[in-house]
Amino acid sequence: MSNRLAPDRFTTHTHRFVILISYLLILAVGLRRRYDLVEGFSLELLLVLLGLFTVLYASEATLSRRIKFYPTIYFALQFIIVQILGVFQEYQDTWALLYIVLGFQAARRCSRKEALLWFSLFGTSLVITLCAEFGIVSGLGRALAYIVIGVLLISYDVQYGQNEDALAESVLLVAELQEANQKLTEYLLRQGFHYSLIKEVLAE
Repeated sequence: MSNRLAPDRFTTHTHRFVILISYLLILAVGLRRRYDLVEGFSLELLLVLLGLFTVLYASEATLSRRIKFYPTIYFALQFIIVQILGVFQEYQDTWALLYIVLGFQAARRCSRKEALLWFSLFGTSLVITLCAEFGIVSGLGRALAYIVIGVLLISYDVQYGQNEDALAESVLLVAELQEANQKLTEYLLRQGFHYSLIKEVLAE
């Protein structure tokens, strides 16, 4: 596929179902193990961080269109928020779902190189944090499970976006061919008219 519509990105489109999945993942992080956290400061901090994460997530598209360098700030802030959530040992490993949410956005918003850097950072941080909390064997197993799930979901979204880009480019190419064909037809008609006029003049 040509890069005219999607220059240096994994995708420029996100399936609506993926957006719904992202909000459901955020909700799952908020609901699961909620009662395992100590009441008071821990629970309040959790809700504040998740609320901030959700607000940033919902406003990312709008602000990224207006501020050129916003995506870098956005992913850095969200990375910090997710890592802070990761220090709650009682919170288990559910916070890792938020990296999948960020992965969807990185694939769409960043260049391929930048997206791969963010993916690597998210994956490395996930492995290190879970290994530190649950031990090397258990932590690595948990991290790999989330990474595999994330790769499958993000790959689906990327494939959908690439198909949408290919369809949009096909429509554009058809329109360009129709326009060129129309111009060629008009040119040939004019040439035919001129040829007929010359024949009439010579016949006289």
